[in-house]
Amino acid sequence: MKKMVGLIAMALILAGLPDQAAWGKDLTRDEVRRCMDFGYDIMRAEERLELGERAQRDINRRLNGTTNRDYQRQLTRDYNKEVRKQSRRIENYEDYLLPRFNKDCARRSVQTSDYERVCNTQDRMENPFCRSFPDLANRVKRKNGWK
Repeated sequence: MKKMVGLIAMALILAGLPDQAAWGKDLTRDEVRRCMDFGYDIMRAEERLELGERAQRDINRRLNGTTNRDYQRQLTRDYNKEVRKQSRRIENYEDYLLPRFNKDCARRSVQTSDYERVCNTQDRMENPFCRSFPDLANRVKRKNGWK
C-alpha cells in the first residue's frame, strides 16, 4: 500500500515538472513575438469589451428615454442581443486569452536584449506582455529617455 501511494505521489510530481521547468527558462525570440501577439489580442479583446459595455449603456439610455412601445421592443431586442455578444466576449477573454497568456508568457523570464527588441516604442509598452516586466520596462524607458 505504501509503495502504491509513493508511486502515485511520484507520478504527480513528475507530471508537474514540465510546467515548472518551463517557468525557469527564458523565452525564445519566437516565443517573445508570440507573447506580443497575445498581448495585442488581449488589448483588442479589452477594447471590444469596453465598446460592448458602451453599446449596452447607450441602448439602455435610449430605452429609458422613450415611451413608444414598438421602439422599446426593438431596443429591448437590441439590448438582449448585445448582452449575449458581450457574454461571449467575456467568456473568450476569461476562459481562453488570459489563462493562455498567463501560462505561456507571464510566468516566464525574458532576456533583456529580446525585451528591448520587441518593446522598443512607447505604443508597444502598452502591450500587456511589456507591462508584465516592470523592471525591464523602466530600464528601456531610462535608456530611451522616456518618462
